[in-house]
Amino acid sequence: MPSRSVVASFPAAAAAALAVAVAAAPIVAFALALRARRRILPTIPRPDGWLPVFGHGLLFLGGNDAAVASFEKFAWELGPLYVVELGAGNQVLCVADAELIMQLMRRRHTETSPSSSFKASLESLNFGHNIALVEDYDDWKGLRRIIEPPFTPSNMKKMAPFILRAAKNLGSEFDKIAEMQASEIAAHPRPGEFTGTTAVDLGPILKKATFDTMMMYAFDLDHNQYSKKLSLEDVDRAISGTLGRIRSIFKLYRFYLTAEDRQTQTAAQRVRETSFKIIEEARQRVEAGGASEIREHSVLDNFIKSQSLEEQKIAKLSVDSLADNVFALLFAGYDTTASTFNNILRVLAKYPDVQEHIHAEAISVLKAGWEEGIDSASGEAANMSFDPKTLPYIHAFIKEVNRLYPLSAVNRMNTKTDVNLGGHLIPAGTPLLLISRVAALRASALSDGFVFRPERWLEMENNKELREAESKTIMSFGGGARICPGRHAAIAQLVVFTAATAARFKVSFLDVPPHLELSRPFLQRPIKFEKRVQK
Repeated sequence: MPSRSVVASFPAAAAAALAVAVAAAPIVAFALALRARRRILPTIPRPDGWLPVFGHGLLFLGGNDAAVASFEKFAWELGPLYVVELGAGNQVLCVADAELIMQLMRRRHTETSPSSSFKASLESLNFGHNIALVEDYDDWKGLRRIIEPPFTPSNMKKMAPFILRAAKNLGSEFDKIAEMQASEIAAHPRPGEFTGTTAVDLGPILKKATFDTMMMYAFDLDHNQYSKKLSLEDVDRAISGTLGRIRSIFKLYRFYLTAEDRQTQTAAQRVRETSFKIIEEARQRVEAGGASEIREHSVLDNFIKSQSLEEQKIAKLSVDSLADNVFALLFAGYDTTASTFNNILRVLAKYPDVQEHIHAEAISVLKAGWEEGIDSASGEAANMSFDPKTLPYIHAFIKEVNRLYPLSAVNRMNTKTDVNLGGHLIPAGTPLLLISRVAALRASALSDGFVFRPERWLEMENNKELREAESKTIMSFGGGARICPGRHAAIAQLVVFTAATAARFKVSFLDVPPHLELSRPFLQRPIKFEKRVQK
């Protein structure tokens, strides 16, 4: 048996060893960082501000918007290619050149792949089994052939009544906000009486509108059907948690789960379990229908039917894979469209002359009045979202919003093999950040490219070469073989929601105390709705 003195020395020795390890960790990390810094991409410029252990990570703190602003700032200062180090030795190549970005997008699956952070974040929530939108595997083309038919422009016309209904419901919510704001402002007219209650968070309202349409054209479920099965709150929690994990520079969730992380895990599990039930009901519906070929009806039905069609040569999917593709569609579909329309409302408020032009065009199409146009769901009102000739200015406006205020100005991927990019040999496994807005503005041939002017797209109508060249600088929906399959659905909703809102409401920024106005970019400022008087 050891003596007391030896036993007593164990805690002291352990403490000493721990102290040495803690002291040595930064030195080891520093050495590794210096070694990696010398070894990878040595000829590509880097911003100042590098620190041991952290690399450039401290330059990108302050939230997602602040990080994007920093990435774009360095892109303008350092050129089309630069490197940042996010943590010890974690070097990331930032690409801010349109041709190079399109080269990377066209070579997805062969030379590049989705961000490892994206995949790891999905897998941390037990998603990530053969997802057609993000996964790279042999049969991704087969899965895309199942996803794309319901989103073609011709098939999307069948969804016009559902999009119009969602727009009508959205208008009812804006009515309530306008009445509340008018009442509050009348009761508290002096700045010193500001209560903050007039500043409404539009996120949940917009997400419900886009979620309703998403559930219909992806899963053939209306609000009354899906609300009994799938909680929008759970979906939103799972998606926002996934985005948070993707965007975080330091992946702390891998080592410790906060209360918010645990809520995300629970919500994701409920979404997954509900997906299994929806899949089983769809399977029974498809089998009862007895159809022998893929029907262009809903994405989920197409997934189910593909499993029984030998001639389609589509890989068999497990229930896990089906459930994860359901989640991926929700991830890619409703949240991004809602957030883009949130931006659109701010852009309308910032450019009142543009808003008046949109109002005039919307009213000219909806001659009998907006309510009648929605209820009848026929004629020009029903088809206005699918033909640019019907609402040309609003379609041009949506393009201009996506050009200057894209929802995602920075996107991630990884190199799968060694890639020659801009004369540099980029090693396999290098993380990439695509600085798409800066790249688009650099590639533009326009002399007033920094100016928001929807008319430019109408002026290009007779200049096919210029129009096609400028259209390629809009990267909101990606590019190449992996371009977003649901882009037509997103544009249809954005056009209808914009027309509906501008027809009935005047949108402006809400008056707030100076500290709130100065501390928020205009895309985050609260919106005021005023009902327009129908003439």
